[in-house]
Amino acid sequence: MDLDAPTILRLAYADAAAHVLTAALRDDPGFTHVLPDARVRQEALQAFYGFIVRDAIRFGTVLAVRDAAGIAGVAISYPPGAHPMPVSRKLGALPSMASILVRSPRQVLAFAQLGSAIDAAFPRDPLTYLEALGVRPDAQHRGHGRRLMARVLRDADHASADCYLETSRAVNVPYYESMGFESLGAFAPLRRGGPPEARMRRTRPV
Repeated sequence: MDLDAPTILRLAYADAAAHVLTAALRDDPGFTHVLPDARVRQEALQAFYGFIVRDAIRFGTVLAVRDAAGIAGVAISYPPGAHPMPVSRKLGALPSMASILVRSPRQVLAFAQLGSAIDAAFPRDPLTYLEALGVRPDAQHRGHGRRLMARVLRDADHASADCYLETSRAVNVPYYESMGFESLGAFAPLRRGGPPEARMRRTRPV
């Protein structure tokens, strides 16, 4: 078996996938901005990605690449029309986030406001949405992210859909540009006082 070929993740591996995404993305500037306490950020992201992985297994696609140590990288995407989430699906995050909300309400509120700003900036036409791409820190720079993205973009092309994403890392912009994405506007906050974000779109091949 080709360990690093992307495969669709099964529900049994949801927690492991959330752990990989948390480890890969916990130091992203957007998350450190709204969740400055490292302990709170770790707990919030583990709970959030646990919810997102399970939601995407139902309504989107969760892809994983593996190496000898286990899951090396994860990509979460939603097909056209499945994102932004309706309120009925967002409510599914409450049980996993409740205890963190009680202990750190301001940070969790800021995290929720970031999510609302991202949803408000989402293009109006149906798109394939890259919700998350993360590679385990010790497995980075080995091509896992590109292999995952190739599968996401192939699926978007099969759906005759453009692909859309946001990133709070300016250094990621040329990475995604190399895959055909173009920036939509400046690298700037989506709401007043929020972290800068790059909104990027890849037009499907004709």
